[in-house]
Amino acid sequence: MRFGKKETRASRRLPVYHLARYRLVAEPNQRMAVVTVKDISEAGMRCRAEKMIPSHSLLEVEVQFPFLDHPEACLATVMWTKKLPVRTERYEIGLKFNGINDFLSRAVEKGKIKGTL
Repeated sequence: MRFGKKETRASRRLPVYHLARYRLVAEPNQRMAVVTVKDISEAGMRCRAEKMIPSHSLLEVEVQFPFLDHPEACLATVMWTKKLPVRTERYEIGLKFNGINDFLSRAVEKGKIKGTL
């Protein structure tokens, strides 16, 4: 939270550094691309991507938590996209998980280790 700005998110974000894969649901034959997850909550996640993904895009997402053998999968909607102020083409993306309120809780439970994120 920035100084002087009130936090308006419904879920607390946990800073993490995980890799995730995604593809547009509208393009099921597309190869999955990799993003870096910067923070995650039960409602969604913020990540960095090499390609711009338009707002309101529906994505199939797989997050690989370090304590799980297999990635957790869900659908997510792109809520916002911001071009990062660097020389390379990189974007920060805000995703909202669809239909999975306990996405993060499920992953932590499978890991049997609280506080590992």
